[in-house]
Amino acid sequence: MYPKEIQEFLTNSELEYIDIGCSGAKVTRILKDNKEYFLKESTAGLLDKEYLALNWLDGKINVPKVVYFSTHQNKSFMLTEKLQGEMLCCDDLWDYPEQIVKLAADAIRLLQTIDYTSCPLASDLDHKLATAKYNLDNNLLDQANDSDYFKKFGSYEQIYKFLINNKPKEELCFSHGDTSLPNIFQKDGKISGFLDVGECGCADKWFDIAITVKSIRRNFEDEKYVDMFFEHLGIAHNKEKVEYYILLIELYL
Repeated sequence: MYPKEIQEFLTNSELEYIDIGCSGAKVTRILKDNKEYFLKESTAGLLDKEYLALNWLDGKINVPKVVYFSTHQNKSFMLTEKLQGEMLCCDDLWDYPEQIVKLAADAIRLLQTIDYTSCPLASDLDHKLATAKYNLDNNLLDQANDSDYFKKFGSYEQIYKFLINNKPKEELCFSHGDTSLPNIFQKDGKISGFLDVGECGCADKWFDIAITVKSIRRNFEDEKYVDMFFEHLGIAHNKEKVEYYILLIELYL
């Protein structure tokens, strides 16, 4: 059952359920009065961090504008306006992977210019490892995992042990927390905004880079585009850190 405010908002609206993304929330696209909105629904408390992040980031970078947020009958509801532009993996760009990779690099550079000193959200490595341990201890991880990383280590426990014993030195900056291609938006060849900022905060700069590398590999299945990504970033590929954080993602996202 929706809160009264949401029920009223949905009157005379067109609805479409969205199944892209990995946020774990139910997402509905809403067309009302020739404008687009998105409604996220999740277990009470699970959208709180994203709501706080959206408010903190407002005016710093383009993120969805929050229209309504509440908790009702053990569920959280967040209504936002649609971002301008399209995600980097949209149909219009799909045949131009070089352009997608360049824009992904632009997005990373833009995020890393944000002053994180007043950010109220924890996202550093200790926080991520604590979350990974919680997921492990509470059996929240996919037991049907068939990734090469899982096969190499044989169990989530062995992955966690490796991560604890090989913690890298962090190079702190602002981190989006999930810079996969669907969460980066572009318009007219420029970055126009970001989705799913619920894991943002101060973190190692290589975490976002690793997320993007994983997304590029998944979408294009050609390592030359990873090389191209680093060329546009203008930095050398720190393979040790990238692989460490991609391994962490097995237990974290």
